[in-house]
Amino acid sequence: MHQVKAPKTVQWETLQKEKFTKYLQAYQQDSYQIPQEAKLLSFIEEHWPLLRQRPITLLHDDYHLGHIICHQNSFNGVIDFNGYDVGDPYHDFYNLALFSRRRSVPYCVGQINGYFTQPPEDQFWRLYALYAAMNVIATIAWTRQYDPQSFDDAVARIQLILEDHASFSSVKPLWYAEN
Repeated sequence: MHQVKAPKTVQWETLQKEKFTKYLQAYQQDSYQIPQEAKLLSFIEEHWPLLRQRPITLLHDDYHLGHIICHQNSFNGVIDFNGYDVGDPYHDFYNLALFSRRRSVPYCVGQINGYFTQPPEDQFWRLYALYAAMNVIATIAWTRQYDPQSFDDAVARIQLILEDHASFSSVKPLWYAEN
Protein backbone atom coordinates (compact mmCIF):
# COMPACT_ATOMS: atom_id res chain seq x y z
CA MET A 1 0.00 0.00 0.00
CA HIS A 2 2.81 2.39 0.85
CA GLN A 3 4.23 1.83 -2.61
CA VAL A 4 1.32 3.79 -4.12
CA LYS A 5 2.52 7.37 -4.46
CA ALA A 6 0.17 10.26 -3.75
CA PRO A 7 -0.07 13.57 -5.58
CA LYS A 8 2.91 15.84 -4.90
CA THR A 9 0.51 18.64 -3.98
CA VAL A 10 -0.10 17.13 -0.53
CA GLN A 11 1.58 19.13 2.22
CA TRP A 12 1.83 16.58 5.02
CA GLU A 13 3.06 18.99 7.67
CA THR A 14 0.25 21.45 6.92
CA LEU A 15 -2.42 18.74 6.96
CA GLN A 16 -1.15 17.36 10.26
CA LYS A 17 -0.94 20.82 11.80
CA GLU A 18 -4.57 21.58 10.87
CA LYS A 19 -5.81 18.23 12.14
CA PHE A 20 -3.80 18.36 15.35
CA THR A 21 -4.83 21.96 16.07
CA LYS A 22 -8.51 20.98 15.93
CA TYR A 23 -7.93 18.07 18.31
CA LEU A 24 -5.80 20.23 20.62
CA GLN A 25 -8.50 22.90 20.83
CA ALA A 26 -11.13 20.28 21.69
CA TYR A 27 -8.77 18.72 24.24
CA GLN A 28 -8.08 22.07 25.88
CA GLN A 29 -11.83 22.61 26.35
CA ASP A 30 -12.25 19.18 27.96
CA SER A 31 -12.41 18.63 31.70
CA TYR A 32 -9.86 15.80 31.49
CA GLN A 33 -6.25 16.91 31.34
CA ILE A 34 -3.25 14.63 31.02
CA PRO A 35 -1.01 14.91 34.09
CA GLN A 36 2.08 14.99 31.83
CA GLU A 37 0.49 17.51 29.44
CA ALA A 38 3.33 20.06 29.42
CA LYS A 39 5.95 17.41 28.69
CA LEU A 40 3.77 15.83 25.99
CA LEU A 41 3.07 19.12 24.21
CA SER A 42 6.73 20.10 24.44
CA PHE A 43 7.72 16.77 22.86
CA ILE A 44 5.27 17.34 20.00
CA GLU A 45 6.50 20.88 19.40
CA GLU A 46 10.15 19.82 19.50
CA HIS A 47 9.61 16.99 17.02
CA TRP A 48 7.22 18.82 14.70
CA PRO A 49 9.95 19.64 12.12
CA LEU A 50 10.22 15.90 11.39
CA LEU A 51 6.97 16.18 9.41
CA ARG A 52 8.61 18.32 6.76
CA GLN A 53 9.35 16.69 3.44
CA ARG A 54 8.14 13.24 4.40
CA PRO A 55 7.37 10.82 1.56
CA ILE A 56 3.68 10.80 0.70
CA THR A 57 1.94 7.51 -0.11
CA LEU A 58 -1.46 5.92 0.18
CA LEU A 59 -2.33 5.14 3.83
CA HIS A 60 -4.85 2.83 5.44
CA ASP A 61 -4.94 5.39 8.29
CA ASP A 62 -6.61 3.03 10.76
CA TYR A 63 -4.43 -0.05 10.56
CA HIS A 64 -4.63 -2.27 13.63
CA LEU A 65 -5.35 -5.86 14.65
CA GLY A 66 -9.12 -5.32 14.49
CA HIS A 67 -8.89 -4.64 10.76
CA ILE A 68 -6.88 -7.72 9.84
CA ILE A 69 -8.66 -10.82 8.57
CA CYS A 70 -7.18 -14.20 9.38
CA HIS A 71 -8.48 -17.59 8.36
CA GLN A 72 -7.03 -20.85 9.69
CA ASN A 73 -4.15 -18.97 11.30
CA SER A 74 -3.17 -17.28 8.03
CA PHE A 75 -3.35 -13.67 6.96
CA ASN A 76 -6.27 -13.21 4.58
CA GLY A 77 -6.55 -9.46 4.15
CA VAL A 78 -7.24 -6.05 5.59
CA ILE A 79 -10.63 -4.34 5.97
CA ASP A 80 -11.98 -0.87 6.72
CA PHE A 81 -10.46 1.28 4.03
CA ASN A 82 -13.25 3.87 4.31
CA GLY A 83 -10.91 6.20 6.19
CA TYR A 84 -7.95 5.82 3.84
CA ASP A 85 -5.80 8.86 3.29
CA VAL A 86 -2.47 9.94 1.89
CA GLY A 87 0.57 10.90 3.91
CA ASP A 88 3.72 9.70 5.61
CA PRO A 89 3.79 5.87 5.47
CA TYR A 90 5.12 5.79 9.04
CA HIS A 91 1.82 7.32 10.16
CA ASP A 92 0.15 3.93 9.62
CA PHE A 93 2.07 2.63 12.66
CA TYR A 94 0.43 4.92 15.25
CA ASN A 95 -2.28 2.37 16.07
CA LEU A 96 0.37 0.00 17.37
CA ALA A 97 0.61 2.32 20.35
CA LEU A 98 -3.11 2.97 20.69
CA PHE A 99 -4.66 -0.44 20.08
CA SER A 100 -2.45 -3.33 19.02
CA ARG A 101 0.22 -3.07 21.73
CA ARG A 102 -2.35 -3.85 24.42
CA ARG A 103 -3.46 -6.99 22.60
CA SER A 104 -0.18 -8.43 21.31
CA VAL A 105 3.34 -7.13 21.72
CA PRO A 106 4.69 -9.92 19.45
CA TYR A 107 2.33 -8.73 16.71
CA CYS A 108 3.58 -5.14 17.12
CA VAL A 109 7.21 -6.20 16.99
CA GLY A 110 6.45 -8.38 13.99
CA GLN A 111 4.67 -5.58 12.12
CA ILE A 112 7.68 -3.31 12.52
CA ASN A 113 10.29 -5.97 11.83
CA GLY A 114 8.33 -7.23 8.83
CA TYR A 115 8.09 -3.76 7.34
CA PHE A 116 11.79 -3.01 7.54
CA THR A 117 14.56 -5.13 6.05
CA GLN A 118 16.91 -3.96 8.83
CA PRO A 119 16.18 -2.69 12.35
CA PRO A 120 14.38 0.67 12.10
CA GLU A 121 16.55 3.75 12.26
CA ASP A 122 16.16 6.51 14.83
CA GLN A 123 14.15 8.59 12.33
CA PHE A 124 11.38 5.97 12.35
CA TRP A 125 11.25 5.87 16.15
CA ARG A 126 11.16 9.64 16.46
CA LEU A 127 8.27 9.85 13.97
CA TYR A 128 6.52 6.88 15.58
CA ALA A 129 6.73 8.60 18.97
CA LEU A 130 5.55 11.91 17.51
CA TYR A 131 2.49 10.25 15.96
CA ALA A 132 1.79 8.39 19.21
CA ALA A 133 2.07 11.64 21.20
CA MET A 134 -0.21 13.50 18.81
CA ASN A 135 -2.65 10.63 19.03
CA VAL A 136 -2.85 10.94 22.82
CA ILE A 137 -4.44 14.36 22.38
CA ALA A 138 -6.56 13.24 19.41
CA THR A 139 -7.86 10.20 21.29
CA ILE A 140 -9.21 12.30 24.13
CA ALA A 141 -10.97 14.71 21.80
CA TRP A 142 -12.25 12.02 19.42
CA THR A 143 -13.51 9.74 22.18
CA ARG A 144 -15.37 12.53 23.96
CA GLN A 145 -17.14 13.47 20.74
CA TYR A 146 -17.81 10.10 19.11
CA ASP A 147 -17.57 7.36 21.76
CA PRO A 148 -17.91 8.90 25.25
CA GLN A 149 -18.92 5.60 26.89
CA SER A 150 -15.43 4.23 26.16
CA PHE A 151 -13.58 7.22 27.63
CA ASP A 152 -12.21 5.25 30.63
CA ASP A 153 -10.78 2.66 28.24
CA ALA A 154 -9.24 5.42 26.12
CA VAL A 155 -7.58 6.89 29.21
CA ALA A 156 -6.18 3.45 30.09
CA ARG A 157 -4.73 3.12 26.56
CA ILE A 158 -3.26 6.62 26.82
CA GLN A 159 -1.67 5.79 30.16
CA LEU A 160 -0.03 2.75 28.58
CA ILE A 161 1.36 4.91 25.75
CA LEU A 162 2.78 7.35 28.31
CA GLU A 163 4.36 4.49 30.26
CA ASP A 164 5.77 2.88 27.10
CA HIS A 165 7.52 6.13 26.23
CA ALA A 166 8.42 7.21 29.79
CA SER A 167 6.12 10.22 29.32
CA PHE A 168 7.92 10.85 26.02
CA SER A 169 11.41 10.90 27.43
CA SER A 170 12.00 7.95 25.11
CA VAL A 171 11.10 7.63 21.43
CA LYS A 172 11.44 3.85 21.27
CA PRO A 173 8.63 2.22 23.28
CA LEU A 174 9.56 -0.08 26.11
CA TRP A 175 7.68 -2.99 24.53
CA TYR A 176 10.00 -2.86 21.50
CA ALA A 177 13.19 -2.07 23.38
CA GLU A 178 12.66 -5.16 25.56
CA ASN A 179 12.26 -7.53 22.58
